[in-house]
Amino acid sequence: MTLRDDLGRAVTFPFPVRRIVSLAPTATENLFAIGAGALVVGATTADDYPPAAKRLPRIGNFYQPSVERIRALRPDLVIVESATANRAAMDNLQARLKRPVFTQKSLRYADVPRHLEQLGRITGKTAGAARAAAGMNAKAAQVARRIAGKRPVTVFIQIEESPLYAVGPGSFMDDLIRRAGGTNIVRGDNPFPIYSREALLAADPNFYIITVPVVPSGPPVLPPPLNRLSAARNRRVYYLNAALCLALPRAARTAWSPWRACCIRPPPGRDAGPGTGADLGSGGWLSVLSARKSARYLSAATISRS
Repeated sequence: MTLRDDLGRAVTFPFPVRRIVSLAPTATENLFAIGAGALVVGATTADDYPPAAKRLPRIGNFYQPSVERIRALRPDLVIVESATANRAAMDNLQARLKRPVFTQKSLRYADVPRHLEQLGRITGKTAGAARAAAGMNAKAAQVARRIAGKRPVTVFIQIEESPLYAVGPGSFMDDLIRRAGGTNIVRGDNPFPIYSREALLAADPNFYIITVPVVPSGPPVLPPPLNRLSAARNRRVYYLNAALCLALPRAARTAWSPWRACCIRPPPGRDAGPGTGADLGSGGWLSVLSARKSARYLSAATISRS
């Protein structure tokens, strides 16, 4: 079979694929979600969901996967999921592995059901892929009906405190904000920029969301001068479990509830909630910072021979 990946590369591989090495936790989870988990013969050290993924042979971390370990697993196909993968790096990786490399880029929510169906074609698990994709599409349609006619609120999502990394345009999370009825205050063409506190104070978003791998027990507190933001004064600062920000079917099942709570609630004149630091979702299995770095820093130079 020959399919074009998200980089426009024509990738040829045996059909149906019987042995897959995954170079991203998102790809691994999506394969399990469509019923193709038994075909995955290798994964990175970050892959830990579903639980069966923890038992897979490790090929190193995302930044330095081992060429020798991957070759030893004799995969029919290597799958990469990365928002910023480029053609040159993937061609280089394929040449070094001497195995076909198929790349998926999840920049929008709609990319995920498309990728699920694509993985179904690759593995022959079309029925499972269709079910998973339909579930995501149905949830998106439900949310669209819920937010119809509602006035958007402004949102800022913090990925890292120092330096202050933010969710920017062109990212998967930016698309989630829009789909949930919010407006991202961050502008420009960088999906994960370093954002100035001065610009943040000037924009003064309605909601401030802090992504964390594990939600702390105490309430979120913004340091000076960010504690002057109206979001802080109105107790509209929330922790968000980072797993809800990844391009996965689980995002449809668990992420929309907190996004609705933050982006289309409350009605005018009412408080958004106590801002007590309660978990806005469950299933924290991968830091969004790790996901960001995985997407931004994959290159041919990171592929280790060790």
